[in-house]
Amino acid sequence: MPASSSERTAMSEGDWTWELTSTAQDGLSALSPSEQERILNKLDEIIDSPWRDPPDYGEPLQNSPHRKVRIGESV
Repeated sequence: MPASSSERTAMSEGDWTWELTSTAQDGLSALSPSEQERILNKLDEIIDSPWRDPPDYGEPLQNSPHRKVRIGESV
């Protein structure tokens, strides 16, 4: 049985993994289960893509080595 979204903090079938900081985990926990699953599925999609490496995803953040990824449409 797959772990629930609140239990799943890292996953990969290849060489890449992802994990959430405690701040990100708190933010994720505040979302609805469907929103949580959508975000976690996108993270899994990014690390499991055979066509691009995870660093190729997302838009660079200013003055930071990190990137942001848009998941779905804003309402």
